Amino acid sequence: MKRIPTELWRSLTGSSFTLEPAQQSWSVTLRLDGVHELGERATPDEPLPCYSLLFSQQAPAQGHAPQGVYRLSHPQLEAQELFVVPLGPAPNAHMTYEIILN
Repeated sequence: MKRIPTELWRSLTGSSFTLEPAQQSWSVTLRLDGVHELGERATPDEPLPCYSLLFSQQAPAQGHAPQGVYRLSHPQLEAQELFVVPLGPAPNAHMTYEIILN
C-alpha cells in the first residue's frame, strides 16, 4: 500500500469517508476533521512523514465502530486498510476516531 501524501489528506478535510469492516455488512460514514503532523521516520530510501487523521461520526443511528482494522474509502482515493481507534464522543459528534500513520 502506497502512503497517501499529507497534502492530499488535507485537501479532503470536511469530506465524507466510508468505514467498513472486512467480512461484515455494515458501514459508518465519517467526516475528516483534521490532519496533524507527527514528524518523520527514517527509512532506507527517504524520510517518511508521520501524521494522524481525525474523523467524526455525525449519525448516531449508525452505532459506532470499535477499535480495529477497517477499509476506509473515499471517491478520490484508493481504499485503504487502516487501524482505527475510537476516541469517544465529542460535543458535535456521536463518536470521534483517530488513525495514525507512522
